Amino acid sequence: MAMIINDNTHSMSALTYYTRNTDNMQKSMSHIVSGMKIGHAGEDPSNWAVSEHMRDRIRATDQANQNVQNDTSLLKAADGAISNTVEIIQALKARAINSANDTNDDDGRAALQREAELLLAQIDNNARGTTFNGKRLLDGSQASEGLTFHIGGEANFSVNIKLENMTASALGINGLDLSTRDGALNALAEPVNSDGTTSPSMLDKALNKALVMQASIGAMEEMLGYTGENLTDYSENMQAAESSIMSADMAKEMTTYVKWSILAQASEYIIAQQNQNAASVLDLLAPVQ
Repeated sequence: MAMIINDNTHSMSALTYYTRNTDNMQKSMSHIVSGMKIGHAGEDPSNWAVSEHMRDRIRATDQANQNVQNDTSLLKAADGAISNTVEIIQALKARAINSANDTNDDDGRAALQREAELLLAQIDNNARGTTFNGKRLLDGSQASEGLTFHIGGEANFSVNIKLENMTASALGINGLDLSTRDGALNALAEPVNSDGTTSPSMLDKALNKALVMQASIGAMEEMLGYTGENLTDYSENMQAAESSIMSADMAKEMTTYVKWSILAQASEYIIAQQNQNAASVLDLLAPVQ
């Protein structure tokens, strides 16, 4: 009868366990290094897909929020220019009142007219020189179709604002004449309508138009501020939710890593012992020298 002195069944089993334990140990280490408990879709397909959808929403939301910041910067540029124009119109009105006073002689009124012309030129500079990323804002080019701000992750999340022409001509004051008392009075006069009511003076109409535009911009800035806060909150909440799916529990992963490391070492020890036992048997069978 044949006698079996050794087989490698246990060695093969130990090798299988060693390979499995080593793979699991490496997986745990990759989770620890990356901070992610799901390294690829094959580890957890359903949660991986959920996470990727959430990341897509987060990226879209963050870009929309960046759009809001850019839109706000554009509006601030326009707001600043109109604010300066408002101050200039108020200064022009003060000079018109000064020119209407007969304490001024012709030379005094001529000096006031030169000041007025410089101020009117600055209004035009404000209108034509206010740009954002190469786009002129207050020269009338944005008065018809306006500017559309895309402030969300969907196609229908957009708002539009029309920026009126803020040149002196569009404001109706390019013909301002302070060189004579009559010219100054004309700038200050409130025309009487057919029904007996009065209309704003030339300068007041210009001031009102600028203030209405400034108020419209201010309202849009306020709305964008709330929108930005909402987008920030939404993104943070989505990131927290996505993190709960994907982020590794470091304490748990370390414990898991240690477990697989111990099992891998045990498997390696068993393989070594099996090999040593086989070697001992061969030594017994070796011919005596």
